[in-house]
Amino acid sequence: MRTSYDNFGGRGDRRNIISVTSDLNYSGSSASDLSVLIDGQYTNNIYFVDRVPLLDKSITFHFAKDVYIDELRLRSTEIKRYGQWKIQGSNNGVDWIDLSDGFELIGAPNGLNVVYLTKNMDFYTYYRLLGIDGRSSSAGYLWEFEFKSQLRTNRNLIKSGNGTYKTYRPRKVIRSNAIPIMTSNTTPKGRAFAKDSYSASYDPWNAFNGYDDSEGYASANGSATNGYLGYEFEQAIIIGEYLLRSPIAADALQRMPKDWTFEGSNDGLSWFVLDTQQNQTWTSVIQDKIYEIKYPKLFKMYRINWTANNGFNGYTDINELKMFSGEFDEMWVDVPTLSPTEDDFEKYGMYDLSVIPEEAWAELSANHSHCEIITYVPHNQPMKPFKKTFIDIPLNIHMNALPVEQLVVHPDNFELHGSLSAIIVQKLSLQPDAYEGKVRIIVSFDKGTTWEAYHNRKWKRIDIGDLSDVAEKGMSLSTIASLGEQHFSGKGNPIRIAYYLDNSIHREEEMKLSGSKLTIPSSVHDFKLSDLSLHVLNTVPFVNLTFAGNKLIGKLEDPDGGKVQYRIILNGKPYFPVTGQFTSLASSPIHINVSISEKDLIFNQENLLKVEFQDYWGQTEFWETKFIGTYSGLMFMDESGHYYSDTFGGILQYLDFDVIIAGQTTLDKKVIMKNQLGYPVTNLKLNVVKDKLPDGVSIELSRASTPFIASEELLYSQILNNNDTIEFYVRISTKIGAKPVTNGIFEIRAHANRV
Repeated sequence: MRTSYDNFGGRGDRRNIISVTSDLNYSGSSASDLSVLIDGQYTNNIYFVDRVPLLDKSITFHFAKDVYIDELRLRSTEIKRYGQWKIQGSNNGVDWIDLSDGFELIGAPNGLNVVYLTKNMDFYTYYRLLGIDGRSSSAGYLWEFEFKSQLRTNRNLIKSGNGTYKTYRPRKVIRSNAIPIMTSNTTPKGRAFAKDSYSASYDPWNAFNGYDDSEGYASANGSATNGYLGYEFEQAIIIGEYLLRSPIAADALQRMPKDWTFEGSNDGLSWFVLDTQQNQTWTSVIQDKIYEIKYPKLFKMYRINWTANNGFNGYTDINELKMFSGEFDEMWVDVPTLSPTEDDFEKYGMYDLSVIPEEAWAELSANHSHCEIITYVPHNQPMKPFKKTFIDIPLNIHMNALPVEQLVVHPDNFELHGSLSAIIVQKLSLQPDAYEGKVRIIVSFDKGTTWEAYHNRKWKRIDIGDLSDVAEKGMSLSTIASLGEQHFSGKGNPIRIAYYLDNSIHREEEMKLSGSKLTIPSSVHDFKLSDLSLHVLNTVPFVNLTFAGNKLIGKLEDPDGGKVQYRIILNGKPYFPVTGQFTSLASSPIHINVSISEKDLIFNQENLLKVEFQDYWGQTEFWETKFIGTYSGLMFMDESGHYYSDTFGGILQYLDFDVIIAGQTTLDKKVIMKNQLGYPVTNLKLNVVKDKLPDGVSIELSRASTPFIASEELLYSQILNNNDTIEFYVRISTKIGAKPVTNGIFEIRAHANRV
């Protein structure tokens, strides 16, 4: 379905096809005629009455025909926010269905702030905006509501030779941001990260806070042409599109990225380029640009890695970075009826057959020698011509075939001492007049427990006990020949192959296979030819690792210059990769930088961390260390060594001053700050967060108890190595007029620079 703002009811003067009603109050010279909101003019004098509660208030648009809408936008005189709404659809104006999640309605002169109807899967004659929170604002004239729409049109189904009907479900990305609204780099979940940042006020999470800022995230000064910003999900996810939004400050447009790659990774070390953009310019504030990832893959971490911005020499800004998931597989789907009705065409029919790729038609023709395109034409709807031809080879009737379809499973598993780059199935020549039979191939990466085939750009599970499933989804010879190293990466070891053969008893069909080959590239530096003998001279790889601050850092090297791989085991259980398999073979050296989550540690007890590694030839060595499980970070402790909070900011105990009488200054208490980051830091700053303190109450810090020199901030310029500590003292001072507060809370925060 191809929606457009130029389709029926989209934009322009639509007063003859749409009527507008609302139970909100409006002001201005045009307030008596709401049709000005759809007249195509950007000069209307109409605006909301200020400060009216929006809950259950609505703006309703009644279309003359059923129409599908997946996006709308509001044009206004300036960028203004108009409260929280959701969009609903109806065909009678009484029974309403939610078509979107809640959103903040924002008007803009250029109409670039759009609202996505992520839940809409049907046509409606009524659409309405329903208020769910907030109050109306009189700021800014309302000009136009515009809709990205599509009328009902002819629908098509494919009728196969056996009488079943099929429809093609193309790839679709639902534009629902997969990243939650972040309130810090690690809350509420996941992790926002960047190469660097200008200051704590511009940390990475500001690009994921769901709010339009004057700058949002800002990189460090001097990194205008070299930086990245990204987000790490809790588990691997497929991202089909991503969005960049410019800030609300016009002078920040020159600081937006211009050239970049959008990349994915599962370990933060090896990054795979998913999309490349160049010469991207930003001409207006709060401008959204959406970029499609043509071949999405499953990754845990995603980032935008820029090499130039739009001309500012200091640093780079990004207001908002969004990532959209919700991808459906491309596939043929059976319609559950042999006699489709009008409702079946409405539910399953295809609008545009041109979106079906050639490989999908080829897949259909390989399984069905004869197919028809059946088109349902609504009343008074013209029929659009469409032609797709497949030529079948005439049949010669001979008895030269398998009596039934066969599945041949290879009895052996093939160990892969390296990365698999190709599977080559060798086919023998057929007789000149022979018709080629059908062969399909499936593979197993777990010794025959489960079977898979690469189908529509993804590996999919195949039921080996269902020959029809193997026949439909198994790989053809051309498909298996097209696969390369990137398709087999991370699929496991060993490999087993099965062949499905079907030579029809009604045709003279042949399919002769002489064998299969597995192509595995090897290191060319490990061989020596001497007197026509071949010797493999292999030197085992080695690691140089350190573990501190719950971070494993180091390097895996192979003296031979070959490929190496590793896996991490924590307390006898796989930690990375989580499958327990080794990482994919990669060229030496490999840099290892893995943070061990406190959630997986055994606290205050001995933990065993083991790294197993091997080279191309499979010779395995290991490195291990034992440590007592504890937190990482700049940690606050009491005099007994008990922590006040965990790594994630969770409260373990309070620095409790009990009841305080107004006008009183408490005794001071000693607090110990310990560096458990795993690396040295300097310029440690301790400061009090005052926004939660009532008037007349202050938190005072001092380097010493005697004399206690009160300050709201302490700065330590010396270098603090890992496990070094500093002591400071805290007390509370109150004024006589301070208001009583029950269970008052304050925070002390620590910031430091890495050496």
